[in-house]
Amino acid sequence: GEADKNNSYNNTVTITGGTVSGTVYGGYTEAADGKTYNNTVNLNGGNLSNAEISGGNSTIGTEKGNTLNVNTAATVGKIENFSKVTFKENAVLRLQAAGVKFDLAAVKADFAATAQKQTLVESSNALDLADGKTFRSELNADRTRETNIEASTDKKKIVRYGYTLKNATTATTVGADTWGGRSAAGHNVENNAFTLNADTHTNVYGGWTTTGVASNNTVTLGNITVTGNVTGGAGTTTNDNIVNLNGTTVTGTLTGGTAANGTGNTLNVKGKDNKAGTIANIQKMNFDASGLAKNDTMLEVTGTAQTDVNWANLSATGTAMKPLTLLKNANGINLSGYTGAAKSVTTETTETNVDVRKTGNMITEITYEGYQFKGVT
Repeated sequence: GEADKNNSYNNTVTITGGTVSGTVYGGYTEAADGKTYNNTVNLNGGNLSNAEISGGNSTIGTEKGNTLNVNTAATVGKIENFSKVTFKENAVLRLQAAGVKFDLAAVKADFAATAQKQTLVESSNALDLADGKTFRSELNADRTRETNIEASTDKKKIVRYGYTLKNATTATTVGADTWGGRSAAGHNVENNAFTLNADTHTNVYGGWTTTGVASNNTVTLGNITVTGNVTGGAGTTTNDNIVNLNGTTVTGTLTGGTAANGTGNTLNVKGKDNKAGTIANIQKMNFDASGLAKNDTMLEVTGTAQTDVNWANLSATGTAMKPLTLLKNANGINLSGYTGAAKSVTTETTETNVDVRKTGNMITEITYEGYQFKGVT
């Protein structure tokens, strides 16, 4: 390294093994106004549980940066005076002393963050976090992914993880949640679309964000069971999300978008015996009855709440044996815009009729008949 009369800089210390106590300095000066900067300590091994690692003994000049490279799982008493702490994959820094100062902005890593949270720092005592900040997020160059550094509530652990925000075409599952796009930092999650045709899932989201926009996401579900909820978009603004069902069972709530003022959130249903516990915040419903038989039910709501349906935004297509049920809810269908007349649409080759059935004065089924009367071969 380099040193002059007062300053110590550009030094490198590498620790590979053995038991170390006392203090290890990247740079050291005895001058009262001396500076220690641009020093590097490589932590590759050793027992340092009773040691302190310091980038330099002088805080003057440390704004120019000292670096600690954590290259393995290591236990250290304390660290100080590092403007950058970098981690190799699977490296963990375990700190033993009380009152360790730590800045989330100093954390760097040379590997891609995954949705599964990786622990970087474990401390026996609460860390003294710079400015009290417990969360930090960075976007990649095209703003389609975020990487997050987060401290636990008790400030004894720091983890790193990353999420895709936009244009995901496959789902990610961590714990009970499966999603296309996700943001813990309140970024927008948009234009994600994926299909699930296998396995049992708990909660499924097209897009999920803490405070941002979750719009234009598409969830396509085949012959599977979702034991929790299905949500097209979860955020403060949720428009134009799509959920497609084809032989799907959703035990919980199927939601187009979580925002109460959402628009254009659409449910498309194919096949028979689809089920949902509750349906919420769906502005459009489309049913494709192609190939179904007389008395088939396409979608049944199994919970205790009524289902809100906009009569004007409900459509059905496909030839089918008459009649069949598009939507059934024994606890009632709140059919806004319905005036008592069936909805009939005739083209040059087909005719479709959508009507309702009532239990007493309450609408409990929406029915459908579809015919092709010309061009059949």
